[in-house]
Amino acid sequence: MFDYLIKNANIVDGTGRDGYKGDIAIKGDKIAAIGESLGDAKEVIDVGGLTVTPGFIDSHSHGDEMLTRYLQVENLLLQGITTSMTGQCGTSAAPCFDPSCDDYEYRTSVEKWFRTLEEKGVGMNVSLFTGHGNIRKKVMGYPGNRDATPEEMQEMKAILNKSMDEGSRGLNSGTYYAPCVYASTDEIVDLCKTVADRGGMFACHIRSESVRLVESVAEMIEISRRSGVRAIISHHKAAGGPNYWGLSKTTLQMIENARAEGVDIWTDVYPFSACSTSLWATYFSPSVQALGKEKVAEMLNDPAFRKQCREWIEETFIKYSWKEKGLSWCMLVDLQYAYPEYQGLRINEAAKLHGKDEFETLFDVLQANKMSGRGVLFTMSEEDVERIISKPYVMIGTDGAGVGMDCVHPRSTSSFTRAIAHYWRERKVCSFPEMIRKMTSLPAQVYKLEGKGEIAVGKDADLCIFDPETIKANATFAHPELYNEGFEYIFVNGKIAVRKDRVTGVLNGKILRSNM
Repeated sequence: MFDYLIKNANIVDGTGRDGYKGDIAIKGDKIAAIGESLGDAKEVIDVGGLTVTPGFIDSHSHGDEMLTRYLQVENLLLQGITTSMTGQCGTSAAPCFDPSCDDYEYRTSVEKWFRTLEEKGVGMNVSLFTGHGNIRKKVMGYPGNRDATPEEMQEMKAILNKSMDEGSRGLNSGTYYAPCVYASTDEIVDLCKTVADRGGMFACHIRSESVRLVESVAEMIEISRRSGVRAIISHHKAAGGPNYWGLSKTTLQMIENARAEGVDIWTDVYPFSACSTSLWATYFSPSVQALGKEKVAEMLNDPAFRKQCREWIEETFIKYSWKEKGLSWCMLVDLQYAYPEYQGLRINEAAKLHGKDEFETLFDVLQANKMSGRGVLFTMSEEDVERIISKPYVMIGTDGAGVGMDCVHPRSTSSFTRAIAHYWRERKVCSFPEMIRKMTSLPAQVYKLEGKGEIAVGKDADLCIFDPETIKANATFAHPELYNEGFEYIFVNGKIAVRKDRVTGVLNGKILRSNM
C-alpha cells in the first residue's frame, strides 16, 4: 500500500517535456509509481486536473544564516521551493570564525551546522556553498585589501577542502563585496582548481553588474576556463541605469560563445527589475570600505570626506545614467536603528522630510544606522530581465532571505510564483514546461542534486500541486512580506509541508551533503 496516491494530475515532470495526465504514488520519501490504476493508498488526493511539478529548487538563497532560527522557512515553502542552495555572494553560515555572529555555536564548521539542522529538523532540503569571504577573513583578517601570500593560499585551501569533506558544494564568492572584492583573479582561479579537482562548483556575485559588467562576465569565463570549475554567475543582470540597459545582449552572447567552446558556465536570475543590497556596498568605493564602518562613520563628520564620497557616487551612478533622477532610484529599507519614518521611501522623498539634499540625507541616515540598512534599487530594465530568463542555461533563484516582516524585497516571498504568473503567463518569455525546467531539473543537473528536480519513479517525492493559470504573488515592494495564493499541496520528501497555502508544520527536509 502506498502512503499517498495523487489522482487525475496534469504531470509536468521538470524535464521540459509537455505535460501528461496520470496518477502519482508515493511511498516513504520516494515516487513509487506513475500511471493509472496504481493501487491502494493510505490517503488518496484527487487533484482534479491540477498541475503537479517537481518541488522548486532555489538556485541562489541567503536563507542559511536564519535557518537555525526559522526552521519552517515558510516564505520559501509558500512559493513552492523545496530545496535551497545557500551560502551565496561570498558569505556562508558555516564555517564561521566570528563569535559575535548569531548562532555562532552552531556554525563553527559545515558539519556542525548540518548536524544542528538535522537534529532540529528543517522544512526544506538544504545545500551549502563555502563563503570565500568567511575564509579570507579568517586567514587574512579584515579587510585584507591585498594579495594573499602563498602560505595564506594554502591555509584557505585547507579550510575549503575541510568544508567540502563535510559536504559543501564548493566555493562561493562575492567580488562586489569586501573582502572578496580585494581578491585577484589568480587567487580565485587557484581556489577554484581545488574545487574543480573534487568535482565541485563555483558561484559568484560578480565584480560589477553595471559599469564593468562586460569585464566582470569575462572574468567569470576566464576563471572557469583556467580552473576547469563549473561556474555560475549569480543573479545575472544589467543594472545601474539606462546607460547599461541592453548589455545583456553582449554578456549572454559571451556566455554562449564560451559554452560552445566547452567552458562549463551557467547563470541564474531572479524575476524582478529591482535589486537589493546594502547601502554600504552600494555607495562607498572598495577603498573606502577597507577603512571599516566605524572609521567611515566618524569620517562622515568631515564635509570634505562627504564631498569625496559624493563625487564617487556621482561618477559611478549619476554621470552616465541618472542625470535627471539623482538618487530617486533607491528605496530605503531595513533601517534598524534610526529614521524608521524613511522606511520604504525613495531617497529623494526622504530628503524632502529630512530638509537636506539627497546626498546629505543618505550620509545622515547611514551614520545614524551604524552604516547598516539596505536599498531596493530600481536600476534594471524589463527587457534585460526577460532576455536573461528566456535562455536555456538560466535557472531561477530568489537571492532572498528574511521571513515575514524581516523581508525587505518581494523576491524573498514570491520569486517563483512571479516567474510563473508574470514571466510565463503574462509575458510568455518561454513555455510553461521550460519555465518549470529552469526551477527543477536544470538546477538539479547544475548542482548535482541526486534524486531532485524530476517526477520519475525512484526520485524524491518533492512535489508542487497548483493551477498555473491562477497562481498569484501578493508581495509588493511596499509589502514584501505578503505570501502567495494558489498552492494546494507541497510535498517535501513524501510528506505534506503545505496544504492550501498554509504550512503544516512538518519538518521533513534533508541536508544535501555533497559527496565530492
